[in-house]
Amino acid sequence: MSKKESTAKLKMVSIKKILVPIDFSECSSNAIRQAVHLAQTFLSHIEIVHVITPVYITPITSEMLIPYDNVNYKKMLKDAEKKLLKIAKEIQTHESVSVSVTTQLNVVYTGILERAKKINADLIIMGTHGTSGVKEFIAGSNAFRVVRDSGCPVLTIQKKIANNKIKNIVLPIRLEINSRQKVELVATLAKIYSAKILITGYLKDSDERDEQKVKQYCAQVEALLNKETIAFKTFLLKDKNFTKAIINHAKKQKADMVAVMTTHNFSLDQLLNGPYAEQFVNHSKIPILSVPDRISFDYSYTPSLSGGYQNN
Repeated sequence: MSKKESTAKLKMVSIKKILVPIDFSECSSNAIRQAVHLAQTFLSHIEIVHVITPVYITPITSEMLIPYDNVNYKKMLKDAEKKLLKIAKEIQTHESVSVSVTTQLNVVYTGILERAKKINADLIIMGTHGTSGVKEFIAGSNAFRVVRDSGCPVLTIQKKIANNKIKNIVLPIRLEINSRQKVELVATLAKIYSAKILITGYLKDSDERDEQKVKQYCAQVEALLNKETIAFKTFLLKDKNFTKAIINHAKKQKADMVAVMTTHNFSLDQLLNGPYAEQFVNHSKIPILSVPDRISFDYSYTPSLSGGYQNN
């Protein structure tokens, strides 16, 4: 281990503002529960947002699109706000967490992203599916689009996390440099939850040179976690299908969260099956923490290819 490497330290990530989009479904209720638990831990403020997408019609005499039945939308927004305020009051009374609410007419994912940017959210927590059928597809699509375009990390949740506890976090490590940008946030969560990080080196084939690089990257993460006294276990996966391999691995290890990067280098698998982020959001029943590679931390763990640590 180099002298530079041995002096590197982890700076805990701060989560002060959490945005929780809800559609009053069970999945969004699960998202709120997790947000409350995190907010209590980080002393964060939660904002709950409900977005209603207006239906548009094209008048015969005009090419412009206009909202359909605007009076009804105002009533829908007012009714939604009443529900949100009731939820906020319950959380503030019983959980001692600061909560605000907002409603808006907008395309769902656009409204969520715009609100997150306006309040400078540190984290978005949202359910991946609403009800069923077409609505489920739409909800899943909205979640992916939020993940894809968000400037902050997004935690997508399908099922309720038992007791809101995170015990095991799968941390995939790939050849891509940006693969390791998520280490800082994952390490912070591991410390908060006293969780174990399952460092998972991933390769799509058995190339010896690539395998050595991935093992080196995993060793660098191990060194950091050892210094921070964070429990971990290391694995090496070789599989053509990245998302399937990681999801199956997470199930086998009884993981409570999988941390991935929003973007990855282009691959044929993504061309055929969609971006990895979309595949994870649509197919994983385990919560997925998606970290954008354009995120700028005060300190980001991004070892150079030759080893060691470097600051952004």
